[in-house]
Amino acid sequence: MPLQRYEYDLSKFVLNRTDVRYAYDTLLDNMVPQNADLASLWGSREYAKLNKQASIRAVFTDSKGTHYVVVGNEITSYANGRWEARGTIVTDSGNITFVESQNPTDIMTFIYFCDGAYLYRLNRGNPIALVENISGQLPDVGTINHIEKAQATFISYYQHRLILTCGNSDKWFYSKLNPDNDDGTPLFPTLNFNFSETQADPPSRVIATDLVYVLGERTVEVWQPTGNFENAFTSNTASNFLIGTSEPYSVATYLNKVFFVGTDKGIYLLNSGSLQKVSNPGYDFYLQPRIYGAFPIYINYQRHIVFKRQGAYPLLFNPETFYMVESSNFERVVDSFWLAGEFNGFATTEKLYQTDSVSFGMENMPMRRKIKTPILWPDNKIIIQSMELQYACDPLPDASRPDNYAVFVRMSHDGGLHKSEWRKFAVSKNQGIKKFYGWGMAHNPQFEIKISIHSKLLIKRLAIFYKLLEK
Repeated sequence: MPLQRYEYDLSKFVLNRTDVRYAYDTLLDNMVPQNADLASLWGSREYAKLNKQASIRAVFTDSKGTHYVVVGNEITSYANGRWEARGTIVTDSGNITFVESQNPTDIMTFIYFCDGAYLYRLNRGNPIALVENISGQLPDVGTINHIEKAQATFISYYQHRLILTCGNSDKWFYSKLNPDNDDGTPLFPTLNFNFSETQADPPSRVIATDLVYVLGERTVEVWQPTGNFENAFTSNTASNFLIGTSEPYSVATYLNKVFFVGTDKGIYLLNSGSLQKVSNPGYDFYLQPRIYGAFPIYINYQRHIVFKRQGAYPLLFNPETFYMVESSNFERVVDSFWLAGEFNGFATTEKLYQTDSVSFGMENMPMRRKIKTPILWPDNKIIIQSMELQYACDPLPDASRPDNYAVFVRMSHDGGLHKSEWRKFAVSKNQGIKKFYGWGMAHNPQFEIKISIHSKLLIKRLAIFYKLLEK
């Protein structure tokens, strides 16, 4: 029988766990290191460490480069290598939403944030000012017989107005123009609110980018500014959608785009008032667990969105290619923050890290990554003559350190029960093709590939040349 060629479908490769699948162009870009130390994760290094017993809940960077970190019920700021205590808040756990405002009249910025019930403010005019609990300025909600203050669940900021949704109200509210002006008027005038207009669907989250998007459990509404002092927003009913989200913590922004997990467990994109479902139906299984957090992150020269799931590993979603992978390394990552022009800082429960966008491994700890090919022809015996691997590497490998740029390959001829010795080749150029000969007879053949490398390595093609024998 003549020699035949088989090209592997790289989208069906698996890593470590059989339910983790990698698509073609993210095969090795998103590969999970087999080292639990986050200091080796995509070349990240420790940026700052807090000497606190409680866990980090959220991190935010303002326009001046100061980092605000919520640790338990304490808030601290970090700038120029120094930590400053900024006071305490009411809650010690749960989601935190940060925004920054800028007053156009005196160029003073404020930091607002809420913890799911209370609203707080930090004054940028005083870099050591303590946090203020301004929940008393939240609007009144309820009925004539029962009036109470709104509980701020999520906040956003748009065109010099603070916008919020409330856990105890079916309205969403927006503040007066330039809320930082302390002129004695209420922060939220009595007429500054809206109801959902598509259906009687209480808003669970409002997010503002190029427009204002109001997300309920059954609908998404698009609102735009009117330019009026009161009635500042109007619903664009032509762009309201009958899909919502029961996962308000899944909302994340990327540039001017908004991504969220819909009620149907698909991933949706909001962009310039349009809605698009961008996830593959096969993703639905991974989105069944409840999502308790989502944030953008910058790794491997690409932006991603991390979806944190209860009782399951986090998901790493690429907002450019719409591919998604399960990533156990992000289990301890709780948030990201702006650093050096990108979201290339992230926080675990105890440390802040900086991602190096050039190097993909620490000098003394190259990434070790491993993939397995699917088992082929389970009912036949074959003779495998050679395996061909085409790769691309960026940046150029360091020829003085060949052991740090190595690829190892071995084969099992019986579906993983027994394995050959590792065969090694050093990556010495940006791209190339490597051929391995003489694998012999196999029944249920499977290959393992292990990479230990400091650069971004992409397997572009993988093929074997074989002869199929009789059963």
